[in-house]
Amino acid sequence: MRFHTPGRMGGILLVVAVFMSVFSAALPPGEDRDEVAEIIRNRLSAAPRGEGLVCNGERLAGSDALRRFYERRLYEPAWTREGMPLSIVDEMIQVLAGIWTDGLDAGIYHLEPIRSALEAVQSERRGAASDTALRLADLDLLLSDAFIQLAVHLAAGSVEPAMIESEWFIQVVRPDAAAILRQALNMSAVAGALDALRPARPEYASLREALRDYRDIVARGGWPAVPAGPPIRPGDVGSRVQALRERLAASDDLAAGATAAGPVTADVYDDAVAAAVRRYQTRLGFRPDGVVGQETLASLNVSAEERLAQIKVNLERWRWLPRDIGSRYIMVNTASFHLDLVEAGTTVLDMRVVVGAAATRTPVFEDLMTTIEINPVWNVPATIAAKEVLTNVRRDPNYLRRLGYRLFDGWNTGAAEVDPATVDWNSLNETNFRYRVLQEPGPINSLGRLAFLFPNPWAVYLHDTPQRDLFQQSSRSFSHGCIRIAWPLDLAAELMRNDPAWTKENILAAIAAGANKMLPIPDPIPVYIVYLTAWREKDGTVHFRNDIYGRDIILAHALEGEVRPAVMPRTVR
Repeated sequence: MRFHTPGRMGGILLVVAVFMSVFSAALPPGEDRDEVAEIIRNRLSAAPRGEGLVCNGERLAGSDALRRFYERRLYEPAWTREGMPLSIVDEMIQVLAGIWTDGLDAGIYHLEPIRSALEAVQSERRGAASDTALRLADLDLLLSDAFIQLAVHLAAGSVEPAMIESEWFIQVVRPDAAAILRQALNMSAVAGALDALRPARPEYASLREALRDYRDIVARGGWPAVPAGPPIRPGDVGSRVQALRERLAASDDLAAGATAAGPVTADVYDDAVAAAVRRYQTRLGFRPDGVVGQETLASLNVSAEERLAQIKVNLERWRWLPRDIGSRYIMVNTASFHLDLVEAGTTVLDMRVVVGAAATRTPVFEDLMTTIEINPVWNVPATIAAKEVLTNVRRDPNYLRRLGYRLFDGWNTGAAEVDPATVDWNSLNETNFRYRVLQEPGPINSLGRLAFLFPNPWAVYLHDTPQRDLFQQSSRSFSHGCIRIAWPLDLAAELMRNDPAWTKENILAAIAAGANKMLPIPDPIPVYIVYLTAWREKDGTVHFRNDIYGRDIILAHALEGEVRPAVMPRTVR
């Protein structure tokens, strides 16, 4: 997966000053603003703060931003003039009608009630002015509430991460939506103002394209399931191969009519089908061996509707991320088990990583990497020592000595070292284990030879590992929460490149010396630990990853308002 940071253009605000044609519902000039303003003021004043209003049968969010917006303008209508809707009303309706491309539901933003209110204003027969004023007030409040909600949702997401079990600790900055609405109306540029609030990153734009593609696939009926059975291999023949071919064609992994040579034989697993399977396996993060085993089969049978929902979840996560993450940074996507070091929009180094297991999940957060530790010392966290170390010592009395661990009587500075042979290990348990366990530097140290430190409340950092074989696995969630990286020496050399005293050769020499040493990074670098289970590559291929921590389903429920069950991919790994 690649991450790039483009230069962000300024907010797009186009000047439009064209009024709509005169409608039969127009009030006499000069009379509508005062009367409509009075209705708006009364409605906002009558509803207790924190409670929504009801306009044209639709309940508004009724946020403080809505109240501030109208208080500042003395409750005068914003979307009409002399009883006539302005051109920006149609502009706003067009924005709402297309908001599905962001994975958002236009119903949240009152699209149909707005259309209904506008139609009522346009078709109003001449009669009591108060009836028309009520309709104009409905229209105005609906539009303003829709804009304010949508502005916040595009800029910072429609779900507050702290309100769900997201384990997302990157701060989400919410905009002053009332101020943005005032500016947009002053410039008659509603669409431009809202568009400027979207994440400007190319990853977000490309994921919107993926949403369009998968919406089309769903509209065409999705794809067929491949029947259960033994692994399907190149050269196999039968109805399951035919179903596989149809499935791969529906997701564009297999071109229509594709075959290695000669006429297409629908029930033969030929070279073209094998190439399509490998393409699909690559998109899903599996080992591309061309064999449809249990893992690949389960993934193939995740429905198009479920994949569409997964894309929506990840669009929301992009809206949670900071708009400016700098021109040079490290981004680790725990869901794809991958790290990218990015500079000026280009990935200069990338590698596989191992992340926290399901029981010890790696959180989502940002921090500043400041230090590289050569030949790190591992102070085993108390919870790990009380569970794993204690269990292992009981099984093997030589465990501590064999792996280079030392035992201390407590965590205080100057605590005395304890001979493990003098400890009654059977009397200890998780609640009364008081010892500090330290692992000396060396080739079998759990942190390997290099650790990359960025102090954070979760004590999560990047580090080397002696368990190199784990990087060959397609699913790599094995750690206690820290992130093991495949090429620590390359990362260290890249981060120290502005310090001529610490070339790759000098770092290797320091490692060989065996002493523990702290290296300040000349240019501390931001680190973003994220969780993204769907994205679209530059070549147009849409990639999905398994929801290893069960976070997608929680967010999907929240996006749906927990009104109906969210449909998300099953755990297939």
